[in-house]
Amino acid sequence: MTLGADDLLHDEIGGAVIRSLAGNGELRLAPSTLYLGQHPLAEAAVHHQTVNSTLISARAQVDGFALRARFSESSLHAQYWPDTETAQLVYECLEQLRVESLVPEQWPGVRANLHNQFEDWMQQVIDSGLAESDAGMLILTVATMVWTRLNSQPIPDKIGDWIESTRANLGPVLGDWLYKLRKAQSNQRAYAPLNQAIAVWVAKALAELPEIPKDKKKRLASRNGLTFQLPQSGTPIAFLGGSSAIAHGGGRAEKNADRYKVFTHAYDEEVRPADISRTDELRRLRSDIDTSIRDQQFHLPRLIRQLRQWQLIAAKPVWETAQESGILDTRLAHKLVTELNDHRLFQFMQDTSTVDTSFTILIDCSGSMKGLANDLSLFIDLLCRASERAGLLTEVLGYTTVRWNGGRSQKQWQQEGCPAKPGRLADRRHIVFKSFDRSWRDTRISLAALRKVDLFKEGVDGEALEWAASRLALQNSRRKELLVISDGCPMESSSQNANDPGFMESHLASVAAQIRRTGGIRLRAIGVGIDLTRFYPEHLKLDLDHGLSETTLQYVSQWLTKPPSRRSL
Repeated sequence: MTLGADDLLHDEIGGAVIRSLAGNGELRLAPSTLYLGQHPLAEAAVHHQTVNSTLISARAQVDGFALRARFSESSLHAQYWPDTETAQLVYECLEQLRVESLVPEQWPGVRANLHNQFEDWMQQVIDSGLAESDAGMLILTVATMVWTRLNSQPIPDKIGDWIESTRANLGPVLGDWLYKLRKAQSNQRAYAPLNQAIAVWVAKALAELPEIPKDKKKRLASRNGLTFQLPQSGTPIAFLGGSSAIAHGGGRAEKNADRYKVFTHAYDEEVRPADISRTDELRRLRSDIDTSIRDQQFHLPRLIRQLRQWQLIAAKPVWETAQESGILDTRLAHKLVTELNDHRLFQFMQDTSTVDTSFTILIDCSGSMKGLANDLSLFIDLLCRASERAGLLTEVLGYTTVRWNGGRSQKQWQQEGCPAKPGRLADRRHIVFKSFDRSWRDTRISLAALRKVDLFKEGVDGEALEWAASRLALQNSRRKELLVISDGCPMESSSQNANDPGFMESHLASVAAQIRRTGGIRLRAIGVGIDLTRFYPEHLKLDLDHGLSETTLQYVSQWLTKPPSRRSL
C-alpha cells in the first residue's frame, strides 16, 4: 500500500506516530488538527504553510505536532504572547523552530523530515513572489537565520543568494539575540522572552515600511496561493490549522470567528431549575449537599475572611479630629503652649472600607462534567455562600443544551434541505441557578440542581460567555468578576458536524478576547482537569479526581483572591 499525505494526517497513522513520539496517549489527530482530549491544538508556524499537502509536508507536520507537545509548555508560551498579529506570526514560528531543533539523536528520520520541509518552504516562498516584497523578505530572512543558528545548518546556496543582503543588514541588530537564542534553545523559560523581543522588533520594522499597502498587512499576496497565515488576534494558540486551511488562504479560526451565526433562536431557553425539575427531587438533592458539607467539615469562616479581605475597597479617608488619642494633628500643635489643659490634639482615620463587587460564576453543564456533579455542587454552594457573607453580590449561571444532537433546531435545518454552514444548530439552554437579586438562602434549593445529572448535555460556550458578561455589565458595582468553570472547549455535535472545524472554538476565543479588550470585567476560568490557556489567560487548572477537600478549597481561594497581574489587564 502506498502511503499518501492525506493518510498520514489522520489519527490511525499520524495520530499513532504523534502519541509515540510525544509520549502522550491522550493526543489524537483529526484531519490536520491535533487534539488533547477534547481540546484542539492547531498549528500556526509559518514554515509549515505550503501550497499543497505533499508527503514531505505531511510527515513534517506530524513530527512538528509531536515535538511541540513534547517540548513546549503552552501556558509559558502564552505568557509572552505578543499583542500584534505580525509579532504573533514570528513568535509562533520561532517557538516551533526551537522545539524542532531538539530532535533526539536517535530520531534521524524525524530530523530529515523537518530539514527537508524547511528547505522546501524557503524555496516555495521565493517561487511564490512573497520574497520580492520587503515584508516577505524580512520574515523569510529572520526565520532562516534562526533556523540555521538553532540547527547549526548552512543556508542552501540558492536561498543564500536571495537573502544575503538582508541578512547582512540584520546581523548587527539580531546578532546578540540569535546568540542568546542558541544558548537558551533547550530552556523555554529563557527562550520565550528573547523570542518575544525579536517578534516585536520585526512587527515594528514592518509597520514602519511605507511601501506596504494597508490591504496586504494581514496576508501577503503571492503568485501561487502561498500565504503567511496569521493567528487569531489576541489569542495565544499552540497550533493553528493545517494544509487545507493554508491552501484556501487565511486562518480557519479567524474566518470562523467572523462568520459565527445561529441557524434559529426559536427553540432556545433561559430557565430556572424549578422550571425543569420536580421540587421533591431538588429537595432530596439539597439534603445530600448539606450532608456532604456537614460530614467533610469545610472551614467556611476562613473562606469568608479571605474573600472579604480580597474585595475591600478603601473609600476616601475620613479623619476624626480633636481627639484625645490617636495621631498628633500638627495643625493643633500650638495648643501645647496656648492651652495646656486641652488634650484634644489628636486625630484618627475612620474605617470606611466597603465591599462593592458583583461576582458571576458561569458553569459548563456539558455531558463531560456529569461525573463531577457532586464535587462541583459542593464547591459552588460553598463559594456562593461565602461570597455572599463576605458582602459580594453573586450570580450563578449554567449553560447546556435542551437535547442531545441538536434537537428541534437540527430537525428544522433538515426539513429546509440542510443548507451548508448553517451555524449553531443546537437548542441552547441557559440556566439561572441564582440571580444577583436573590440570596443564597432563597436559592439553595435551586443550586441543588447542579447534581441533576440529566441536566448535563452539550455546550455552546461562546454564546454562554456573552450572556453572562452582558448580565454582569448591567450591575452598578465598581468591580465586576466573571469566573468560568469548564472542563474543555465547546462540544456540540450537530453544529460541529455541519460547519467548518473550529467553528465554535473560534467564537469562544473571539468572545473572551472581546471581553478582555472592552474592560470593566475581570475574566478568569477554572479548568477542571484541563489547561484553558487558549481561551482564558487568567486560569487555574484544578484536579478533582480525588474529590473536593479543604486543601483544594483553600488552593482555589488563594488563587481567586490573588490581585490581577499587569499582563492580565
